[in-house]
Amino acid sequence: MKRAALYVRVSTQEQKNSGLSVDSQIDALEKYCDEQGYTVAGVYNDAGISARKKYTKRPALLQLLEDCKKHEIDIILFTRLDRWFRAVAGYYEVQSVLDACKVPWRAIWEDYETETSQGIFKVNIMLSVAQAEADRDSEKIRSVMEFKRQNKEYIGGKVPVGYRVEGKKIVKDEKTCGMIEDMFEHYFQTFSKWGTADYILSKYPDFIRTRNRIVKIMSSPAYHGEMYGVKNYCEPYITEEQAQRIKEVSSQKSWVDCKRRIYIFSGLIRCPICGYKFSGRTMAKKEKRYKVYQCPRSAAKKHKTYTRSEPKLETYMLNHIEEKIQSDVLRAEGRVKAAGNDVEKRKKKLSSELGRINKMFEKGRITEEYYDERYEAISNELKELSQTAATEELETKKKIQSRFPDGWKDMYMQLDEQGKQVFWKSIVKEIKISPNEFVEDIIFF
Repeated sequence: MKRAALYVRVSTQEQKNSGLSVDSQIDALEKYCDEQGYTVAGVYNDAGISARKKYTKRPALLQLLEDCKKHEIDIILFTRLDRWFRAVAGYYEVQSVLDACKVPWRAIWEDYETETSQGIFKVNIMLSVAQAEADRDSEKIRSVMEFKRQNKEYIGGKVPVGYRVEGKKIVKDEKTCGMIEDMFEHYFQTFSKWGTADYILSKYPDFIRTRNRIVKIMSSPAYHGEMYGVKNYCEPYITEEQAQRIKEVSSQKSWVDCKRRIYIFSGLIRCPICGYKFSGRTMAKKEKRYKVYQCPRSAAKKHKTYTRSEPKLETYMLNHIEEKIQSDVLRAEGRVKAAGNDVEKRKKKLSSELGRINKMFEKGRITEEYYDERYEAISNELKELSQTAATEELETKKKIQSRFPDGWKDMYMQLDEQGKQVFWKSIVKEIKISPNEFVEDIIFF
C-alpha cells in the first residue's frame, strides 16, 4: 500500500477571493486516498503562503522534502498544480530532490502527474504557462504603480506624521502640521535631534509617544517632498538644503560622558593621521580635570596621540573665527570677479559667432536649417551663462559672517555648554588640525 503525503496550501488572498479553504482540500485528498487504497503518511499544510514565494519560505514543504529523503513517502498528492508551484525556477529545485528520492506527485483535480514521461512533459509546459500568467499580473501591477508615481498619487503604506491622504493625493494634515513645523523650527535653533524630541514630547504628548520615533521621522525624505523615490511628490515642510544640513549635523557625533559633561566641539575635529573623528574625554592635571579631544584609535595605541584642550581650542576659535570668515569672503569675492571676467569673454565670443552666422545666412552660404540650429544653440548658451556657483558661495560666506555682529563674544560667553555646542555646530563643519599646527583650517557650512 502506497504511503501518500497530502500537501495543501492557500494564500490569504486566494481564500478570500475563491473560498478555497485548506479543509476542503484535505477532505478531497483523503477521499481520493480511500478510493485509491493509499495510506495517509501525513498532511503538510502551508496555509497563508503564496506559491510565488521561495520554497525555502514554506516550512511544510521543507518538512515534506525531509521525509522524502528519509524514504517515508511514496507519492505526493495535492488538489491542483498551482497548490504546488507557480514559479518555474523553484519548482525545478524541489523536483530535483524528489527525482533523487524517486518520489512522484499527482494533482487529483487535474491531469498532471510525474509518474510517467508523458506526464512530466505536460507539467513542464503548463508550469511555464502559469509562470507567464503570474509575470503578466506582476507587470500589470508595476505599470499601475508607475502610473501612480508619475501622477504623484498615493500608492500605499503608512503616511508620515504631518500628512494625510485626500482623494488620490498626499497633502498636509491640518491636525498635525503645526507640530511638524514646530519640530523643525526647534531643531534648526538647537541642531539637536534628541533635544527636539524632548521638546515635542513635552509640548505634544498625545501625538508621538517615544523619543526614538521622533528622532527617526526627522530624517524622513517625505518632509522635503520626496516619496516613493520621487522628488516633489508632496508639499514639503523643509527644503532639500535643510534636509542635507540635518544629515550633515547628524553625522557629527555629540559626545556626552557618563557624568553628562557636554563637549562643545564634539564631532568637529578629525584626526590628521587616520581620519577618525576626535572624541571628548577628561584629563587630570594638578588635581584638576580638563576637557580634551583625542582620536579613539590613538587612545587604543594604534598611532601617535594628538590631543586638543577644549579651553585652548575655544580661545583659539574666539580669537581667529572672524579673521577666517573674512578671509573666506575675500576669496569668494575674487572667484566671483574672475568668473565674471570669464563670462564676459565667452559672451563676446558668442556674440561674434552670432554675427558671423547672420552674415553667412544673408549671403546664402548656409542653409536655413543650419542657421536655425546654430542660432538657437548660441542663444541658449548666452542665457545660461551666469555667475551662479561663485555668487552662491559668496552669499553663503556673507550669511555666516552676519552671525558675528558687534558684541557677539559677550553674548557667546553668556551661553551654557549646550548653547555653545549649538553655536559652533551651526556654523562650523570641520576643524582641521595637523601635527605641526594647533588648527590648520576652519571649514564652514
